[in-house]
Order: sequence, then C-alpha cells, then structure tokens
Amino acid sequence: MIFKVIGDVHPGTHFLGYVKYYPDTRGDRVLFGRTYRQNSVVSKAFGILADRPECYLYSPAMGCVITGVPREDIVTPVAATPRPPAGSRVRQAEPARPQTANTSA
Repeated sequence: MIFKVIGDVHPGTHFLGYVKYYPDTRGDRVLFGRTYRQNSVVSKAFGILADRPECYLYSPAMGCVITGVPREDIVTPVAATPRPPAGSRVRQAEPARPQTANTSA
C-alpha cells in the first residue's frame, strides 16, 4: 500500500496519513511491478485497513482516531516534492513594493 502522509507532526511510532493507492488488479497505476488502484476518499482508508489494526491510532491533536503507517512498516519512502534539508530555513518571499512615479524633472 502507498500512504499519503498528512501534516508535519507525527507520533514516534507512526506517520499519520491515509491509503492513497492500494493493490488491486483493476487499478490503473503500476509501481514496483504491482498494479494499484487510487483511493480518492480519505474515509475509505478505514475500510481498506480493516485487517490492519496497527494502522489505527488516536490522535490527541485531532481528537479522534486516524489512520497511519507504522514507521517499522515503511519499505520505500517516496517524496512527491523535494524537501529542504533538515534544519535549513526556507526563505520567505518578500512582499511586493509599491511602484512610485518618478516626479523629478
């Protein structure tokens, strides 16, 4: 299964997220030689993970049970977008400065 990780704060045991792609012969995506089907409904992840109770955990920050992938179950981490190195600061864009007319003649 391929999880989509949500947020930046995670407990030490799991990465919070939901099943984005799951193995299914009717799927239209292939990765690592397996065919996957896309899950576009976040709540459907609970049904997909029905036989994986270790993927359910209570999130005090959200005040509810959420799905997540246990850290020890991660085989191949894949980032959708490059991330800056840990500890680096991302430079914020400066606000646009208003243009002033040149009044010197």
